[in-house]
Amino acid sequence: MWTRFSAILVILGLLSIGSQMLTEWLITANENSNAIVNISGRQRMLSQRITLLNIKLSQAPDEISYHALQRQLTDDINLMEASHKILTKGDKGLNMPSDMPPDISALYYGPKSFVDRDVQRFIKFARAAAKIKYEQQTPDSENIQRVFRMSRASLLADLDNVVRQYQIEGEARVQELKSLGFASVVVFISALIALATSVFKPLVARVQKELAEKENTQRLLAASERRQRTIVESALDGVITINKEGRVVEFNPSALATFGYDDLSEVEGKRLEKLIIPHDVQHKHIDGMARFLAGGKSVILGKRIEVEGERRDGTIVPIELTVTSFRIAGEQYFTAFLRDLTDKKSADAEKKILEERLQQSQKMETMGTLAGGIAHDFNNILTPIVGYLQLLLRKAGDDQDLKTSLNRILKAANKATDLVGQILTFSRQASFEKKPISISPILKETMRLLQATTPSSINFVQKIEDDGPPILADPSRIQQVVMNLCTNAAHAVEDAKGTITVELETITFDEEQAKLYHNLDPGVHVKLVVSDTGKGMDEETQVKIFDPFFTTKRHAGGTGLGLATCHGIVTEMRGEILVESKLGEGTTFIIYFPTTEFAEESFNTEGAADLAGTGTVLLVDDVEDNVVLIKEMLDTLGYGAIGFHSSAEALQYFKNNPYKVDVVLTDQEMPEMTGDILAQAVKEIRPEIPIVLMTGFSEKISGKAPEDQGLSDIIQKPLTIESLGKSIKSAFHQAA
Repeated sequence: MWTRFSAILVILGLLSIGSQMLTEWLITANENSNAIVNISGRQRMLSQRITLLNIKLSQAPDEISYHALQRQLTDDINLMEASHKILTKGDKGLNMPSDMPPDISALYYGPKSFVDRDVQRFIKFARAAAKIKYEQQTPDSENIQRVFRMSRASLLADLDNVVRQYQIEGEARVQELKSLGFASVVVFISALIALATSVFKPLVARVQKELAEKENTQRLLAASERRQRTIVESALDGVITINKEGRVVEFNPSALATFGYDDLSEVEGKRLEKLIIPHDVQHKHIDGMARFLAGGKSVILGKRIEVEGERRDGTIVPIELTVTSFRIAGEQYFTAFLRDLTDKKSADAEKKILEERLQQSQKMETMGTLAGGIAHDFNNILTPIVGYLQLLLRKAGDDQDLKTSLNRILKAANKATDLVGQILTFSRQASFEKKPISISPILKETMRLLQATTPSSINFVQKIEDDGPPILADPSRIQQVVMNLCTNAAHAVEDAKGTITVELETITFDEEQAKLYHNLDPGVHVKLVVSDTGKGMDEETQVKIFDPFFTTKRHAGGTGLGLATCHGIVTEMRGEILVESKLGEGTTFIIYFPTTEFAEESFNTEGAADLAGTGTVLLVDDVEDNVVLIKEMLDTLGYGAIGFHSSAEALQYFKNNPYKVDVVLTDQEMPEMTGDILAQAVKEIRPEIPIVLMTGFSEKISGKAPEDQGLSDIIQKPLTIESLGKSIKSAFHQAA
């Protein structure tokens, strides 16, 4: 009896233990299935977020946004890695029973499974992409492309299969548990009560651990989403997200400002092409989305392109655009990162204008260097021609036929002299005296002369401001500029009736406005405008208009130096000359002259006084013919001259006889010793002696005041008796 009772107890015990083990196996399998479903689903969501953050990271508009995205990406990678460890290493209780069906065990998260391998590779590539420096990050980065391909290809599919298969397995275990029937449940409950201490407490602990981890994960995900939202909302560039229907789901504040909208409610849920895409290209947007959704093909995804957008008020805005696509919960979305290029385009246009003006300036400087190279020799050639002609005219007496012939030759020589002067002027290498003057009286006098010599069919209109500030200039040069511009305008009008308008006003430039011009400084300027109603010019002609020797009226004897001379004069004065013209609509020249604070001087055109005088001049010129000529010219004026064609010999003579000379007259460009060096040596011997320097052209001398170089005067070749007499007489007065 006792043996039978003992056997029953043993059988009941074995049944209880077997029932307990079976039930625990079913519960464990079901819990494992649910746990894997939850964690695999979490990993699927994290893999999508990591992929999107990688793309946003490669398109971050600035370094601050880049680092914020890096932190968020690193957090999400850590979460995914922690979840993976729970499934593979961190929780031994999730190991599956040995009788798991083959199709399920193939998906098991173990060290040798393909899911485990794919997840680890995905985490590796994502972490590598997150460590790339800001300046090295691009959408074409190898790690970013790997993350993107894995997310779109194998990884999401693997995770979906895991979720689906373990959901099926969990449901199957629940059904098996129900099928045990009432007896098994009674046995199970008895066994559960008997073994509560050893079984239930660990189970509760594990469930609590899972719930805590789930809560922590949700909290981290919420914080990550808040950070991402803050980044998008504060981004300087526009961020717009649409769904597969093309309707707006995200439109950040920068995008609202770019396209003229005030609030998200004005755009949310509406079709994008109706909001920001110009009407004539809306079909391209619609067709492109349809083509991608149908076959995954796109010509713009991941590329940086420039397009035009349309603001709310209908104005067009240039946009730099990058578009990316992604999926969330199986739904297709597109995000565009865009930047308003209005300011950049404006800056580029201003830069182009400045570069063109700089090129023009450099071209003129190159031509000026060439002109300066020939001017000295050409003036030396003209010096004996002009000088001897003037001497012959003085000796011609009453022979009128001879005087007439000589005057014609002299007139031709003077034209050649003027031509050299114009070449030096357009190259800004001619020296002339500047003084504070008012432009208005010069303009009025010049206009009076022009009206007397211009056909009556041309009407002159004057809009001249009388009380404008003075400028620092040579009056004759201002007159030359106005004469050249008005003469050109008269030729443009030709024989037809037309109008030439001359305007003068005062204008002030701030620093930003002055930057638009190559040669202007901020401050008050005088604006001179000369416009005509003539035939105008095309763009090709306008580009060449200030080039020396370029002319459109070659048949009428144009030299092509008029406007080049104007350009040289204005630029030398730190001013700016511009042209605006259209064929058939006339031409306008605009000139800006900087003003001066010095007191204005009157415009005086009186001639020189009597030029005769007495005294001894030490004459030095390396051209022997010039020495002979200038000695004869000085003799005609009443001066004695001691001539040398060697600067070294002249200096030696002066050292031996410093007080036998009243004035030193020397050429600048000489082989042994230049004129300025000779002048310094002479001054060391006798500091008070006046020195006059002659020059055909010299970069060392041109444009500098004589007194700044210890000289009494600088006289330009070719010499005339008048210019020589005036300079020598002035030097004698300084010595007196």
